[in-house]
Amino acid sequence: MEKKKPDGRKFILIFLCALIALFLLMILIAVREASSKKIGKPADKTGRQKSCSFLLSSCDVRQGGILSVNVFLLFDDIEHLSVTFNGRKIKFYQNGTEARALVGIDLYQKPDEYELKIIYQKEIYVEKITVKEGEFPVSYGWGRGKPYTKEDAARIIKEKRELKKALEKSRAKNWPKMWKTFEPPIEISDGFALKDYITTPFGQIRILEKGKYGKQKRWHHGSDFFAPAGTPIKSMADGVVAYIGKNLFMEGNIVIINHGAEVYSMYMHLNNFQVKKVGQKVAAGELIGRSGSTGNSNKPHLHLGLKINGALVDPLQIFEISRIKQ
Repeated sequence: MEKKKPDGRKFILIFLCALIALFLLMILIAVREASSKKIGKPADKTGRQKSCSFLLSSCDVRQGGILSVNVFLLFDDIEHLSVTFNGRKIKFYQNGTEARALVGIDLYQKPDEYELKIIYQKEIYVEKITVKEGEFPVSYGWGRGKPYTKEDAARIIKEKRELKKALEKSRAKNWPKMWKTFEPPIEISDGFALKDYITTPFGQIRILEKGKYGKQKRWHHGSDFFAPAGTPIKSMADGVVAYIGKNLFMEGNIVIINHGAEVYSMYMHLNNFQVKKVGQKVAAGELIGRSGSTGNSNKPHLHLGLKINGALVDPLQIFEISRIKQ
C-alpha cells in the first residue's frame, strides 16, 4: 500500500498563520507600552530582566506642580522599594504589588533638572525631571489696609511653629488607607467647574510698590474660592484631622486633613468647625466646617492650601492628577 505524501501546503499555511499571530502580538505589546508611557531603565544597564516598572505623569513640571509616580513590582515585597526626589525620601501607598506616590514640586523650587530615583532590590532606576518656572499672574497691593506690627510678626511666627509641630506629630503616625480621587471642597453648580470659582489663583505674585521696606513681593500659597459666609466646606478625600486652629492671625479658623503619604489639605478662614478633635477620621465629601472671613481676610471665602512632601503645591492640580488612569 502506497504511503500518502505530506501535504506541504498545509504546513506552509500553519507556519504563515503562526508568523502572522506572532507579528500581531508584538504590535499589540508595542502599542500598549507606548500608550502607558512606561519608563524605567536600570541605571547599571546590565540587560537583565527588570523586576519592576514605573509610570510617570510627566517628566516636565512647573513650580507648584505635582508629579504622579506608580511603581509595579513582580513580587509583593514592597519593603524593598525606595523612592526619592532630589534626595528626599517619598512616601507611597501600597496596593498589592503596586505602589503609588505623589511628588510635590514646591512653589519656590528653583527651576532646574532634578533626579527621581527608584531603588528596588538591587536595581536602581533614574529619571531626570525638569522643573520649569511657574507662570503666575501679578497683582499690586497686599489686600491688607495696614502694615504688620512687631507684635503681629511675633504672633505669626509663633503660630507657624505650632502648626509645623502639629503636622510633624501627625506625619509620625501611619494612615494606611489609600485615597482614590480628590473631590472639590465646595458644591459646584451645573455647567461650572471648580476653576470658575477661583477669586485668587495659586502662586499669584502680589507686589507692594511702596512698603515699609521699599518694594516688596509675596506669592499666594493657595487658591481662594468664592464661598459666601456659611458655605459648607467638605474634606477633599478620606483622611484624619491633623490640626484645628482657632483664630490664627493669618489663617483664622483652619482645619488640616492628613490624607496619608505626606499629603495634607488645608481649609482656612472658616466661620466654624464641624470636626471635633485631632485624630478624628473623615470621609471624602464629609462636612468639616463653614466658610467665613476669619484671620487675614477682607471678605468671606475659602482659602484652600495643599502640601505634598512638605512642598506648597497648586490645589487645582490634585483633582486632575488623582484621576489619571494608571
